[in-house]
Formats: sequence, C-alpha cells, structure tokens
Amino acid sequence: MNAQILDSFYEGIIVINNIGKIIYTNKAFCELSKYAFSSLKGKMFYPLLFNSENYSCQIKHSSYHSKLIASDGSLIPAKIFSYPLNLGNKGNLVICQIKNLSHIHKNQNEITLREQILESIFYASQQFLFSNNWSENIHQVLEHLGNSVQACKIRLFENSLENGEELTMKLHDQWINSIIKQTIEKTHDIISYFPLYEFIFYELSRGNIYYVDRDEKNLMLKHFNTNGSEVLIPIFVKD
Repeated sequence: MNAQILDSFYEGIIVINNIGKIIYTNKAFCELSKYAFSSLKGKMFYPLLFNSENYSCQIKHSSYHSKLIASDGSLIPAKIFSYPLNLGNKGNLVICQIKNLSHIHKNQNEITLREQILESIFYASQQFLFSNNWSENIHQVLEHLGNSVQACKIRLFENSLENGEELTMKLHDQWINSIIKQTIEKTHDIISYFPLYEFIFYELSRGNIYYVDRDEKNLMLKHFNTNGSEVLIPIFVKD
C-alpha cells in the first residue's frame, strides 16, 4: 500500500485488519473525523460509527450508510464503501472509503423546509379566503406557520398613523414557541418607523421580504427583543 497515494484522495480512507482494528487513515479522514491518526491507530473502527451494534451486519455489504462520530461529538452522515484486500500469508485487510453526505442532507433539509413553508402559505390562504374577517383566525395561522418552520416567534404588526401624522407599526398578534419560551414577553405596543425604520417601510411596501441579521438588530430592531435573525414579510389587506 502506498500511503502517499491514499493521502491524495479527497475522500476519507481508513484501512482495518481482519478483526476491525485501524492500521491506517489518510489525511482526508482525519480532517473529516477531527481525529489525529496517532489517536486512532490500533483502535477498533466500529465505535466510530453511530448505531455501531449494526456494524457486523453492515460490513457484509460492499457499501452501507451510517453516521461517523467525530471527536467533537458531531454526527456526520456518510456512505461507506468496503474493499477487501487479500495479502496472502500476511492476512486480509479492508479498505474503507468514507463519502461525506452532509451537503446532501443539508439540501434535503432545505427542500423539506420550503415544502413546509409552501404548505403553510396554502393553509393561510384557505383561512383568509373563506373568512369574512381575516383577523378572526390569524393566530392559528401564525401558530401553524411557526410550527412548520420551527420559528422561535412570529409577530404580526399593522401599519397605522399615530395622531393622524406619524407612521407606526402596531402589534396586532403574536405567537411564541412554547418550548423555547414559556413566559409572555413584554413588547412595545407601538413602534415608530421614523427615522430609524423608514427604509424598512419602503422595502416592505414594495412587497419585498426583508432579512435582518444580528449586526443590524442592535441599531434597528432593539424593540423586537430577540437574539437571532429575523425575516420581515409584508402582508397586504385591501391594498
């Protein structure tokens, strides 16, 4: 075996003997698992796999899916290809190729999230279309949307003119994830657009969705009293 050739592979390579002890790992596997080769050499391979009790069944196949347990405790979805190597009198080895599937799982999660959002929008549309008063069932719509996208909270603000002059946002309804927050939070009933929030109003009034990251929040959205990022979505009622 040429270690230099195996180190040139961009996917993880691990070599085990006939009883499952690790005798070699390439650089790509060390980077993926966050283990140094010196800490793995001579150790059994199967404890590195999640649900390792199924290992004896899995190794009978030329390829199988599992999750690699990295040194920091993170689980890495992977497909493992096994290649038996007969060395004659020197015994048998197995070369395992570890294919990282994290990006595939990430894409699948994003697709699932989009489907959940679309389903929530369809649900909300049904509720609004078949109701004479859209505010009657807005809370259950917010709850449905919040649970679907696993949001921490959803707040519905309504544009209004304070004293007939100043454009403000007035809290109309809110939903808070009961798992994350059990207590009702204090919030400002009325938030002024001007001067700090003027451009937000113009963006939303064009029908644009506005994303607010953590850095902007300290300056613009301190009234919302949240720690994470936010997405502002405009809703138009009778234009």
